[in-house]
Amino acid sequence: MSRVYLLHSTQVQTVHERKASYRTFDAKSKEQQKLINEAIHILDSLGIPVEDKSARKLERMALAFLALCDVKNSEEWSLAKSLDEGYSLRTRDIIDYLNRNFGEK
Repeated sequence: MSRVYLLHSTQVQTVHERKASYRTFDAKSKEQQKLINEAIHILDSLGIPVEDKSARKLERMALAFLALCDVKNSEEWSLAKSLDEGYSLRTRDIIDYLNRNFGEK
């Protein structure tokens, strides 16, 4: 089953919710938006709960996952890193990674 998670901001019902949930998502490139949706789909497929989460919470979960896998675009999924390879990040490293690669502030 194919689900759309954060496709575009018109899915949000109220202006207040739109500002809170989609401000950062809308600012990202279409490629980054696609990558975030792919990450959420993978997390959902792995059984990570994605229901009843705000759009911003889903975006942040996906971005943290991308940082931990060191994936910056859709073509890099096959190169995703893992603990088995000795790749790990501290919380501050994740924040720096997201600031550098995804424009998070």
